[in-house]
Amino acid sequence: MSLPRRTTTLTRLTNETKVQVSLSLDGGVLPAYEPCEHFPQTSPEEATRIIPAPEAKHSTQFTPTQQITINTGVGFLDHLLHALAKHAGWSLAVRCKGDLFIDDHHTAEDTFLALGTAFKTALGPRLSLVRFARGDAPLDEALSWAVIDISSRPYSVINLGLKREKVGALSTEMISHGLESFAQAAGVTLHVGCVYGDNDHHRAESAFKAVAVATREACRRRGEGEVGGGGERHRALFLITLLLLTCLAATKSSHEQTLPVGQLSASQIEDKLQECPLVQELNAHKLASSPETTSFTAKLFAILFPSSPAVNAILATLYISGPPNFLLALCPPDIDPSSLSIMVAFAVGGLLGDTLFHLLPEIFVGEDSPESVRFVLVEPNRNILLGLAILVGFMTFVAMDKGLRIATGGEGGHDHSHSHTHAGEDSVAISSSSTASIKENMGELKKRRSDPKTEANNPNLPEVDKKEISPSTKLGGYLNLIADFTHNITDGLAMASSFYASPTIGATTTVAVFFHEIPHEVGDFALLIQSGFSKRKAMGAQFVTAIGAFLGTFIGIAVQEFGGGGETGDFSDPGAMAAQAGLLGTSLAMKDLLLPFTAGTFLYVGTVAVIPELLETGKNKGEELKKTIKQFMAMAAGAGIMLW
Repeated sequence: MSLPRRTTTLTRLTNETKVQVSLSLDGGVLPAYEPCEHFPQTSPEEATRIIPAPEAKHSTQFTPTQQITINTGVGFLDHLLHALAKHAGWSLAVRCKGDLFIDDHHTAEDTFLALGTAFKTALGPRLSLVRFARGDAPLDEALSWAVIDISSRPYSVINLGLKREKVGALSTEMISHGLESFAQAAGVTLHVGCVYGDNDHHRAESAFKAVAVATREACRRRGEGEVGGGGERHRALFLITLLLLTCLAATKSSHEQTLPVGQLSASQIEDKLQECPLVQELNAHKLASSPETTSFTAKLFAILFPSSPAVNAILATLYISGPPNFLLALCPPDIDPSSLSIMVAFAVGGLLGDTLFHLLPEIFVGEDSPESVRFVLVEPNRNILLGLAILVGFMTFVAMDKGLRIATGGEGGHDHSHSHTHAGEDSVAISSSSTASIKENMGELKKRRSDPKTEANNPNLPEVDKKEISPSTKLGGYLNLIADFTHNITDGLAMASSFYASPTIGATTTVAVFFHEIPHEVGDFALLIQSGFSKRKAMGAQFVTAIGAFLGTFIGIAVQEFGGGGETGDFSDPGAMAAQAGLLGTSLAMKDLLLPFTAGTFLYVGTVAVIPELLETGKNKGEELKKTIKQFMAMAAGAGIMLW
């Protein structure tokens, strides 16, 4: 495969000079100069190729393999640049209009700066080059050498030993300064010296020829099989591959533009809406009026949940399962769950706040975008399906709660003394006979503990005599574990579905469930103690039920990853019609019903399962009024956290 030619054109305009350069480091035909008002075209052919100026005849050479024409207005400068291009193997065209009525300084300096910049541009990525090279060139009695490093570290040391003030119309000081300017603009390290010579013309010209020889070798590209070679070829293959991929993408985009409106996907509809001028103006207004800020909670959530939705869901499950269970080590075995009413109220506020402020709006209208305005496209039957999923989640917990109450022989009540105070979906109502039995057992236990003689005569006396625990109470404890395990599965489902909806929804749901789990676990712990479990066994049982949360999370992740294809039901594009029809002809897939199902379970937990407990009052009106105020404040605080 032949490598691409390294060519460029350049125009440099300053107050003193106007310079144009056309350069090919590999020889051949030169590209035409760039259009420039300072160099008006004298013929239509100049738009497509280089036409040598008549006054540049002495420094012009056009052959099938090399084109050179130099016209700076300074004859000896043209002569040196011609020698440089010829022996470096370049094709080079230079024309300059400078302030020669002052002197030759600006013309020479800007010409070398323009040539160095063109060299750097034409060279491109410095891949597979020889890079280091030395050149030696004689001219009659003069001998010069040059060493170059294509290094991207511009530096130069020029020592030509010129004695005359001028050679022709070119100041000799500008010969050394010109090479320094070239090295600076080209980004190369250049050392040039003249060993000896009597004639300054010969010394200068031999130096430029030595630079040409060194530059030609340093710019040579190593071939395939040569050590350090092949980079350019691989780059060419990469560029060709990239071009093919671009063409394929353009073809696909063209195909998408021809799709009927009814077959457009959610993202395609969104993209077309964003192309509307009015929408773009709205986006600009939104960005201008709502500068992006990062709150403390956003930074904290970014630390706690740094990865993909699946990983974040697993981390969230760890957060809601571990700390609440470890807190049980601080709980006394005879804790009264009813003392947690303030925490229960706070958790209710958090659950309802998350459901009403985040989950339901996300389900029906989607999440706001900080960078653009969003639109909701009303889709037939979509809202009905989402509402049905919410109802199914709600009724599922009704059935679970009812079934457990029937299994334990309960009367539908919710006794604070013997069941935990929060999650009604897994609460167990203990019958009146069980209540009496437990109270009797606990009273007998206290009596025994208060009698030193009894303890002395019975050193191995257990905390609670298992024979004194009624079968109904034991059954209530084990059924509560089953219910707690099932409840934790729904918590795991909530973690997965919320993080797949959006990071914000996932984070707020994690906070709500975390505060809900604390009184939930304490209530379960108290019930297990009353059912005959030791403190250690009760804590161990709670950790076992936490496995249900991870099981639910993994089920939720599997449903989200494999429960429906494409863009159907994406809550960030609510109501958008997808190219592939989903449930009942809508854009919804099965996985999209998981978040509404979770919202239904949260509604049950936050209302039916817990609110009745908060409504219970005692006979002391003053104390109950204070307690109610505290509960309302706790609910407001829990809901307020969900607004951050």
